[in-house]
Amino acid sequence: MTPPLVAGGPRRRCRPRRVRIGATAHDGRIYVAGGFDKAGNVIGDLQIYNPQTNHWRRAAPMPTPRAFVRLTWSGGRLYAIAGVGNHNENRLGTVEAYKPATNSWTERASIPIPRAAPALGTLADGQIVAAGGGTQTHSPLPDVELYTPSANRWRRLTPLLQPSSGGPTGVVVDGDVFYVIGGFTNGMKLTASRFVESAVVN
Repeated sequence: MTPPLVAGGPRRRCRPRRVRIGATAHDGRIYVAGGFDKAGNVIGDLQIYNPQTNHWRRAAPMPTPRAFVRLTWSGGRLYAIAGVGNHNENRLGTVEAYKPATNSWTERASIPIPRAAPALGTLADGQIVAAGGGTQTHSPLPDVELYTPSANRWRRLTPLLQPSSGGPTGVVVDGDVFYVIGGFTNGMKLTASRFVESAVVN
């Protein structure tokens, strides 16, 4: 019998150690991808953590190693979107989808504007929203894009009222309301209490 999970108890470490990762949860598991290793190199490593067994499992790596990647689920697939490659130099528009049943990745249509760490979320209908993020010159983006997995197509939505980079958080409420919370704009840090934007996506 699997022992119960104890809050605050020791958890196994993810190896190799890394920073600027992408992470998300699905079906009782935590998925961690990409990042910079301790030498500053971008990695494509994908690892899956089971909190009930306190065990990490290595899965097939992303074909495109990167840091500042963002992860979300749609239609039973894990989507890895955007990011940074080559020692924090180039912004990527790369989109790749991971299928757990075959432990394999598929390249999908790139997001139109390459960026690092956009706010990301999946709507109730399976469409994915990406908002903000940082450009090649570290400028915050106001751009919002909507991805339809069934059509493998992106389209532009109404931009943010205030550009945001530095890892804003995307949250979907009631299935079709997408909130962008926090981040940076022109060097100024934005907190959740000062910057909350939402849009009904249809």
